[in-house]
Amino acid sequence: LLSFLRYREPTLEEKENFSNNFAQLSDDQLAYIVSILQNECPLSLVESEDVLDIKVDAIIPPVFHKLYHYQTEKIN
Repeated sequence: LLSFLRYREPTLEEKENFSNNFAQLSDDQLAYIVSILQNECPLSLVESEDVLDIKVDAIIPPVFHKLYHYQTEKIN
C-alpha cells in the first residue's frame, strides 16, 4: 500500500493543502523542502527576481508524497 501511495498522482486536495500550508512552516522547514526539490525535482522551482515559486504540478509523485508527509508532520 505504501509503495502505491508513493507513486500515485497527488489529488487536487493534496496539492491545494501542500500549497496553502507553506505559510505555517519555519524558515528551516521551507529550506529543507527547497533543498529536496533542488536535488530531486529542479524543474518544479522557478526563480524570478527575489521570489522562488514552486510549481506543485511539476513535482513528481514520489517526491511530492515525501514532502507532503514531511509538511503535514511539521504543521500538526
